[in-house]
Amino acid sequence: MHFDVKAMLHFVVVAEEASFTRAAQRLGIAQPWLSQRIRTLEAQLGFALFERSTRRIALTDKGEAFLAVARPVAAAAEAAVHAARVLAREAGGRLRIGAPPYSARIPIRTKLVSAFIAAHPGVALEIDVGWTPVLLERVLTGSLDGMFGLGWIGHEALRVQALGTLHLELLLPGDDPLGGGGETLAPAQLRGRRVGVFPRGLYPDLYDRLFGPLAAAGAILIADPAFFDRPMETAAGVESEIVSRLALPGAAPVAGRLTRPVEGAEAVPFVFLARADNRLPALDAFSALVARV
Repeated sequence: MHFDVKAMLHFVVVAEEASFTRAAQRLGIAQPWLSQRIRTLEAQLGFALFERSTRRIALTDKGEAFLAVARPVAAAAEAAVHAARVLAREAGGRLRIGAPPYSARIPIRTKLVSAFIAAHPGVALEIDVGWTPVLLERVLTGSLDGMFGLGWIGHEALRVQALGTLHLELLLPGDDPLGGGGETLAPAQLRGRRVGVFPRGLYPDLYDRLFGPLAAAGAILIADPAFFDRPMETAAGVESEIVSRLALPGAAPVAGRLTRPVEGAEAVPFVFLARADNRLPALDAFSALVARV
């Protein structure tokens, strides 16, 4: 029998959390993708791992038995990864940086990564993709050396370097009546309109500060787990008439869409951060590059 070992490791997390939503948040991946991954694993195994209902999930008898075998494998894999990171850091030849999935669209992030690779070809730079809250926990526990992140992050154990600010914009259909006139859209103008946003569970603080005023004004927020995996040109579908995005000032327009900033929306810091006590030479070199940029 052949099955995806990484899917088995994901199964252990789902079993421990007893929730696909919480497991997806812990893993920093989209919940629908995780659910499909477990269904594929079940098909490969030939039996159900979970009993599912609208309110809860529970392990089947065979799921319980499989968990007893899978959990030690997951623990061994985690220990092996940790040992490899320690050995790599001792050699100074590896740097592991976290980055949110949407940050690949932020030019300064791409510029920094490319510049570091060019300046330090002997260092293996790994990018671990995940949402800011998940990445922050990994930095604090030492699983990551540093990270790019969005939001108002403060912690005594961290050194934080500002890279800029992003602003909330709304992409409207080309013929939308709200597309013309005025530089900003007031939240009240969005009453009854369907606005595509990322799921709150991925980053509750950022979600509430950005989209709370829109919801309070009567906008209908449509959470799409695959939102940031799609090109902006095709992100708006039948579910959401309007698409939100975070962009640097002067970001390129999106073909076929009208761009309007939101009145009163907070500017969101984009930062690079690392533990203050992490003196890995490769990390110091990356931080120095950030400071110059």
